Amino acid sequence: MKDEGQSPNVYHFSSLLNAYSIDGNYKKADKLVQDMKSAGLVPNKVILTTLLKVYVRGGLFEKSKEFLMELEALGYAEDEMPYCLLINGLAKSGQIHEAKSVFEEMKKKDVRSGSKVGPFQ
Repeated sequence: MKDEGQSPNVYHFSSLLNAYSIDGNYKKADKLVQDMKSAGLVPNKVILTTLLKVYVRGGLFEKSKEFLMELEALGYAEDEMPYCLLINGLAKSGQIHEAKSVFEEMKKKDVRSGSKVGPFQ
């Protein structure tokens, strides 16, 4: 792509990052996000939520919890998606108590559910 005089955009980075999420390749994902920033692109909500998915699938649950707090600070955790990614990963790894804890935290924060989004709220 660069050889043809074109630079990757946020959609290209997002697609590749999603590919890294399949097997939780967090090392490549972190490098990709750094490359994206070096190219002058700013990670958006989709990029950062996908990065959370990479961390979860890579088994980095403590890092995932910390990153979820960063998403909250940025206003990117107003809906259930990032929480559900973490809850699902914890549950699949047998950490049911931790998954329930994240769920309870989500409820306390009155996080929006997808079922409440739309014209019939």
